[in-house]
Amino acid sequence: MTIVAAVKSRDCLVLGTDSMTTIVGAGANGTTQVLKGYSNATKLFQLGNLPIAIATWGAGNVGPLSVGGIVSDFQSQVTSKTTIQSIAQGLAAFVQKHYATAFPPTPAPVIPPVPTTTPAPNPVPPSPAPTPNLPILGFFVGGYSDQTPLPELWEVKFPGSTINVVRGTGDFGASWRGIEIPFSRLYFGFDQRIADVLTKAGVSAQLVEQVKTQFATPVIFDSMPIQDAIGFTEHILKTTIGYSTYEIGQAACGDPIQVAVILKRRGYVWVHEPSFHV
Repeated sequence: MTIVAAVKSRDCLVLGTDSMTTIVGAGANGTTQVLKGYSNATKLFQLGNLPIAIATWGAGNVGPLSVGGIVSDFQSQVTSKTTIQSIAQGLAAFVQKHYATAFPPTPAPVIPPVPTTTPAPNPVPPSPAPTPNLPILGFFVGGYSDQTPLPELWEVKFPGSTINVVRGTGDFGASWRGIEIPFSRLYFGFDQRIADVLTKAGVSAQLVEQVKTQFATPVIFDSMPIQDAIGFTEHILKTTIGYSTYEIGQAACGDPIQVAVILKRRGYVWVHEPSFHV
């Protein structure tokens, strides 16, 4: 898995990720399984020379191709930009072709013909077709559309190739995906799993939501300076990485972090850029 974070203010859009990636492959009965985890994956990309960034979380590969390689191939097809929405739609269509090839849908079960003879008492029904465990793959697509003074943030997610606006031009705040629970607990003062348990126990969803909002951290995002937006993005990443590092089990995200800020006049600027070394 991973942690991807974004902070949007009036002056910038900051995106950041950790560097851990999970390699998945085919398992039994049409399922997928984790084959390996690596700690130095590049998951934050500039789209050509445009003031647009793409950050990814979830699976690190789609069949034989790395997600980074797929994003690079997509970049080569983008010659100019119109809107962030159109870029997100193009990315969804481009990735969907690879995703459908690597993880084809399970065929519908074959329904046997109606028997012409009287069936035996209490016949054994045919086994249902296995439900595929398709890997989750998501993208943040953010930056500046043509002729717009404020940035936007969109989301593309698989399976399903869904496209949603996360932060429109007039919507300011922080968003995070992947390993969401650690920072959500800190920021909202409430674990969503508790809300689910209370709702199942009969507590009204409206009451649960009222209680949750009482403990959320008050933060002013619209007027947040650029450096503080960078700092808040790092805060989300490092909180999640620290939680994942010490929680029992295999760490789901880890250092080093990757962070970039997108500015109206300067475009895409690296803050923590992935690098190779010996």
